Amino acid sequence: MKRAIVLLLIPMLACLAAQVIQTNWSLGPGLPGPVLEWDSMFDSSLHIAWLSRPGLLTLSSKALSEPHMNLVDPFFNGAYSADVGDVNGDCIPDIVAGGALSDDLCIWLADGQGGWIRETISSTAENAIGTDIADIDGDGDQDILCCTYAGGRILLFLNCGGNPLQWNEVVIEPDFPGGHDVEAWDMDGDCDLDILGASAEGDRVAWWRNDGGSPIQWVEQDIATGIDYPCRIQAVDLDGDGCIDVIASAWEDNEIVAWYGSGGSSPSWQEQTVYSDVDGVHSVRACDVDLDGDPDLVASALDEGTLLLFRNGGGYPVNWTREVIDYFTACGYARTGDIDGDGDYDVVACSFSSSAGTAWWENDGSGSSWIKHPIVSAFGSISCSLPADVDGNGSLDAVITCRTENRIHWYELTEFTGAGQLYSSILDTEENPQWASMDWDVILQTGAAMTVRFRSSDDPGNMGSWSDEYSEPSEISGALDRYFQYQVEMISAVPSVSPILSAFQLNWDATGISGHEELPGPFIFPHGGNPVGGTLVLELHGLPERNAKIMIFDCCGRLVWSAVRELDGSGCESLEVPDLPDGTYRVLMQQDQGESASFPIVILRR
Repeated sequence: MKRAIVLLLIPMLACLAAQVIQTNWSLGPGLPGPVLEWDSMFDSSLHIAWLSRPGLLTLSSKALSEPHMNLVDPFFNGAYSADVGDVNGDCIPDIVAGGALSDDLCIWLADGQGGWIRETISSTAENAIGTDIADIDGDGDQDILCCTYAGGRILLFLNCGGNPLQWNEVVIEPDFPGGHDVEAWDMDGDCDLDILGASAEGDRVAWWRNDGGSPIQWVEQDIATGIDYPCRIQAVDLDGDGCIDVIASAWEDNEIVAWYGSGGSSPSWQEQTVYSDVDGVHSVRACDVDLDGDPDLVASALDEGTLLLFRNGGGYPVNWTREVIDYFTACGYARTGDIDGDGDYDVVACSFSSSAGTAWWENDGSGSSWIKHPIVSAFGSISCSLPADVDGNGSLDAVITCRTENRIHWYELTEFTGAGQLYSSILDTEENPQWASMDWDVILQTGAAMTVRFRSSDDPGNMGSWSDEYSEPSEISGALDRYFQYQVEMISAVPSVSPILSAFQLNWDATGISGHEELPGPFIFPHGGNPVGGTLVLELHGLPERNAKIMIFDCCGRLVWSAVRELDGSGCESLEVPDLPDGTYRVLMQQDQGESASFPIVILRR
């Protein structure tokens, strides 16, 4: 289904005294407030998904009685690994995959009409059975990592743009026998992406530190050697000490192994056997299955045919308890995600046998009870069943790679509920605003609608009644007291679509919209109003004698323009932005000490 992107916003005609924006709700409900900033929590919700795609709100969903199959490619030799992300920057998810019987690493670009355009990234990626999509060089577009089993290499393909896409191949590691898994992660906490890899035939887990530069300089460090056939790996903080740890499934050792890192640029590692005698353990993945605040482990035991949960009992090293989610023949791969949008992690798993197929297991919220929902059976050996939002509608689907049938499919697993509500935490403005407005970013497809109500009071214990419904952002001057709470209501008349909310913003001014003298912080607004019909000129006001970095992001979150300006504190200064294509953007100004201001904007010259 072709979708329309609707960015709702109001003009900003002067420097605003304050603005608070919420762009993430993924830590869930339970924070009524008052709060000084909206972080990643909220008060409460009903039938709203906030965990399926962190950073977005949609309606929750329910399992389809018969998952809907969609074909990606009818022939890709030995289809094995897969990852999903917007690689060409058109705001539509794409699929990258490698094959166990192929030297091709390919990308399937979504055409926006339900079809796929296949392009070859490399024809010398010998059996790329581990892939990852990430912006490795920090230039705002998505790059591709892969490890090759037959070739024994870790490869990075830097995205050079173009149509078709052009790639710059970088060999990260030329000698990595049986490369089985690779992942981009900030291992040392320096805000750039490093690389983690597992060499199955080399019995080795290692990482490569990103030391920056052009080209990037990589420093190789071993985590462990002598681990028998590591298959899947993940970087995660298992013990909550703020340092990155690593987990791996050791197939030949029949063990799940963890290494606790000491942090820093060259950490030491303390090894722990999470559990032994897991017959043929082939994959492991960490997530907080029981919602108690620490990561548990979900594992697939290929040879014993079980889908397993290892519950995190805390301590150092962590105390683990083994539980069976289900018995599932030749269970070879498992991943987690909030499939039904109810705020807990479900599990998608597949079988390496020819008949068992793939399914997803619905979590009761505690990880103690599971409902199995079959996706497909008798489909050959399935190597990957990855939960991802393939169609970009806000809910999770499943990408299926069938190694023996040489095919790639994706399945719609759920349909949206008809209506839902979310209540924000109460915001303390610490002022009595004279001017105020609400603003939000939402995608609305045909059949979907969203309204906002608010309430405001000088007493957070008695917030009073809710306002009338707003279907568009609006000025609310005279209605805003010190404390503020918003309510979002989402409605859909079509089970396949939902509103998709990515940001809610409150703007206010304690003294009115004009007459500012010296304002204690950074403020930024477009000269001449919003939308912009000509050249974009930004008016900047910030703390004097500090550098201000101005960044503009497109609707996909890619950085498309930036500049640095030293502010002299003499009032609003002007900055002209080179021509940008028509579209929706978000402008962010950030000063040296961390002060920041942002707003959404539309450029529309036609």
